[in-house]
Amino acid sequence: MSRIQARTKSRGALAALSAGVLLSVVLIPGTPAIAATPSTEFPGRTMGSGAYGYVGQFGISQTQTTPKPLDFAFPYGVSVRDGVIAVGDSGLATWEAPNQQAAGHNLQTFTLQPGLGTNGAYQGDGKWAVETHEADANPQGIVQPKWQTPDDPKGPRGQRGTAIDSKGNVYVLSSDAIPNVRKYSPTGELLLSFGDGHTPGPINWPVGIDVDEQDNVYVTSQGTSAVTVWDTNGKFLSWWSVYWADGEKLPFVDLTGVQAVAVDAKRGAVYIGDIQDEGRPGRIHKLLLTKTTDHNVDPGNNPAGWTWKIDPTFGTGGYVELPKLFLGKNHVFGLAVDENNGNVYYSASTGNVSWLSPNGARLGTIGTSTGAAQSEGRTSVVRGIDVDSSGIVYASTQQTTATSNKRSIVQAFALTPDPVTGATATAGDAQVELSWTAVTQGYGQVPVLDYFIETSVDGGTTWTAAPAGTTTRAASTATTRTIAGLTNGTETSFRIRAVSEAGMGDPMIVTATPVATVTPTPTPTVDPTPTVDPTPTVDPTPTVDPTPTVDPTPTVDPTVTPTAGPTATADPSDPPVVTPKPTDPGQLSKTGSDNLLPLAGIAVLILMAGIAMRARARRAGHEG
Repeated sequence: MSRIQARTKSRGALAALSAGVLLSVVLIPGTPAIAATPSTEFPGRTMGSGAYGYVGQFGISQTQTTPKPLDFAFPYGVSVRDGVIAVGDSGLATWEAPNQQAAGHNLQTFTLQPGLGTNGAYQGDGKWAVETHEADANPQGIVQPKWQTPDDPKGPRGQRGTAIDSKGNVYVLSSDAIPNVRKYSPTGELLLSFGDGHTPGPINWPVGIDVDEQDNVYVTSQGTSAVTVWDTNGKFLSWWSVYWADGEKLPFVDLTGVQAVAVDAKRGAVYIGDIQDEGRPGRIHKLLLTKTTDHNVDPGNNPAGWTWKIDPTFGTGGYVELPKLFLGKNHVFGLAVDENNGNVYYSASTGNVSWLSPNGARLGTIGTSTGAAQSEGRTSVVRGIDVDSSGIVYASTQQTTATSNKRSIVQAFALTPDPVTGATATAGDAQVELSWTAVTQGYGQVPVLDYFIETSVDGGTTWTAAPAGTTTRAASTATTRTIAGLTNGTETSFRIRAVSEAGMGDPMIVTATPVATVTPTPTPTVDPTPTVDPTPTVDPTPTVDPTPTVDPTPTVDPTVTPTAGPTATADPSDPPVVTPKPTDPGQLSKTGSDNLLPLAGIAVLILMAGIAMRARARRAGHEG
């Protein structure tokens, strides 16, 4: 998080505080890539990005005379291409089980089914069911049987290495049945057999096989410490061994019992794995092959005229040596190359599958040789290994090479999810809103199924699944989540991981401090001083005629004409009734204010009353 972003978050927190909510956001960048470790609680799964975990299996251990589809005795070679996987079963030798000599001894092919990694043991809330599948030959439904060859009891051992070419033809080796190499059509029809142990191209106890981009076939010869090359029709082309390379013997090339071969057609490289001999462990050698006809043409050893060279940049001067065991020998059993990135995979007699970079740097291991014998991901003995075009690794697996073996399967391994990025935490009242960027399925991976979140209130010393409780939360790929039930005022860290069937990726950690919401008391808005016109505008001096014109001496008829009925006697002291002359109302309207009319009327009445009083006084004066 940049300083600018931090300041922005701080200003946002202050703004929220003014509204009554404390917002605390602290972003911690995704933790550096941590060393991925196998889970002890959930066998086969790996915790940490960039490592492999178990995602599925098929096959079941059966020592039947006539094997059914998915019945394996000792699954050996494995090859996968264009959605088809082929497994060679070496079966039991005559001296191991005289009455079951035909058990295994066949080649089986399968069609890979979609949905790998979506129908496994993941239950949600960061938990997987712990299963062994001892009685289930196809527990995740990852393959569909295609075709198989009849059992082959001719030799002490059955089928060994397998390979699939660009046209879908399947090659399989038999170590001690002549001819050693057989080619089947995509539908299981036998097309060709070649390799009789004689020159040119002698094959002696072949175990490993692979093909290149031109469908040329590479076959190991353990008895002669060599790799022989044949075209798709079984014609010998070239070979490379301790005894011959570039037209002469190279005694410094230390090969002992070549057992495995893998071709990187994209980079023109051939990898050879041998067995331990004379005290030194097995080695993986890298050769660079130039397919041009030049002076190296040799009808008996190199009719194609190819040039083989050791790649000195690989490992130590061209090879990587396996760890030396205190007891026992460490052989290279299987080899495979991921042509997408050039990584090299090998299985050894220690049980684990390991992988190297194109220059021989050790990248990690796959599976485990510890734990229960039938546990998912257990790789006690791995003879064959291959990588498909999506980066999924397949390995044939046995519990032991003895007749007591009860585990005969092929397992699939995928890379764990990438690290979580873009996580933020927004605090509220006793809760925090989390969000992050979706983790997508990458090369060598299976789909992300869930995001597992843990909380810590002691700075990351201890972590607890969130939400805490006994109920398992259902898996969800949503990239937001509300974590409730938190303690206000306590800084809480949140660790977010992406989860797949293979395990968990690296986490990203964010921190927030929830605080109770404070609701301020509202203050009503009132206008304390209404606007009123305190002094209305009035014409203070109305225009009134102060002296109305009145006849001062009213004319009274002195002679009263009597009428019928009672005769009224006039009181001489009463003033005469005078009818004043009405004032023209128009005079008042001319003042400019109609509101003065009532005032004017009052003034007239007062004036009339005054006149009347003066008249009475005058009369009284006359009488006195």
